[in-house]
Amino acid sequence: MNPHITQLLEQLKPMSPMPDDDEITQEQIDAYGAIFDQIWEEVEKVPDIAVVPALLASLGYPDNYEMYQSVLLVMAKFSNQQLLPYLIDAVRHGPKGGRMYAALQLGYTHDPSVTQYLLPLLSDPAEHVRAHAALALSIIAEPSTRIAVVALLKDPSLEVRDAVECALEDWPE
Repeated sequence: MNPHITQLLEQLKPMSPMPDDDEITQEQIDAYGAIFDQIWEEVEKVPDIAVVPALLASLGYPDNYEMYQSVLLVMAKFSNQQLLPYLIDAVRHGPKGGRMYAALQLGYTHDPSVTQYLLPLLSDPAEHVRAHAALALSIIAEPSTRIAVVALLKDPSLEVRDAVECALEDWPE
């Protein structure tokens, strides 16, 4: 791995995961952004899959005012095959922000075999994780998983119910 990337990832560790949106400070956002910008520059030169687990672990919850969308752009530089082990690990063991974004990325693989990792997220304690898992399952649209998503129409969270309604609108019958 590029020594500069190694150094940047080490700088990212103490910030990981970033605080939830309601607790984060502008100083933390700026520090994360400065490190991320340098990681982006290095990955632009030479894509290195080793950045993915550290970036997934760094993600706060729920979306830090869309700052984390840039992390998804980094992941877009790699194939589904390259990303899959890291995404699976993140949905199983990551912080709630990492689980949320990894769930959505698993949906974008369009691979029905990943539904086994998404289904447990429908009962995740974090509402945005449940919502993103439902959306991911709707992207894959595996018929056998639809009933589990429909069950979330009774979720106590309005956000989850709204996400499920959107997911079901696009789900082929």
